[in-house]
Amino acid sequence: MRERIHKDVVIIGAGMAGLTAALYCGRMNLDTLVLENGLIGGQIANATDIENYPGFVSIRGGDLIATVQQQAENFGAVIDEFDEIERVTLKTSPKIIETQEKIYESDVVIIASGMNRRKLPLPEEKNSRGAASITANCATGTATSARLSRLRAAAMRRSTRQIF
Repeated sequence: MRERIHKDVVIIGAGMAGLTAALYCGRMNLDTLVLENGLIGGQIANATDIENYPGFVSIRGGDLIATVQQQAENFGAVIDEFDEIERVTLKTSPKIIETQEKIYESDVVIIASGMNRRKLPLPEEKNSRGAASITANCATGTATSARLSRLRAAAMRRSTRQIF
């Protein structure tokens, strides 16, 4: 039988949003648990150069995540990495989060599970995966963004042909 543990707050996801929530919950002295079934940091952890985050001229994503993770842990948040969630029940009080190893009860559940990038329906995208970067906010007119624009345009032409 799995152990039942009560937490003030359970956060699902250890990307930037989840870690930030953990930092602030920890600052309020709430018993905070962050559940992550993959690597801590989410998509931003792989960013090589972030130039639009307040307080930094430029910072690598992994360094930014490590800093926020350390802050959250300094305020008492616990991060449970690789314990896969099997079931979440939000309609009960307390809410129940069942993982492979434990069952957590909490009055507050924050879902910060992130997102997956959509892939273009083109064979060319597979070939350019390592060469092209995907940006959230592209302010530069680089060759990489031009290449992605051509791929997107080709995808639109294909999908339009399929519709009509």
